[in-house]
Amino acid sequence: MRLVVRQAGTVRPKDVADYFTLDPKTVRLMLTRLCEKGWLKPVRRENGVRNVGYELARDILFYWD
Repeated sequence: MRLVVRQAGTVRPKDVADYFTLDPKTVRLMLTRLCEKGWLKPVRRENGVRNVGYELARDILFYWD
């Protein structure tokens, strides 16, 4: 979550995989689980088929206040 905040609120799975030196499939699974929890939301392309990134869900930073 700190990486997402540091990247101005939007990250790509490749960025996370490179930063933590993890397998891209593992990263996608982790990001999907964070979306299910409501911490992140997917950013889709114009046609809405593929996720190209993830951003912080609205008001998630108030969780730590």
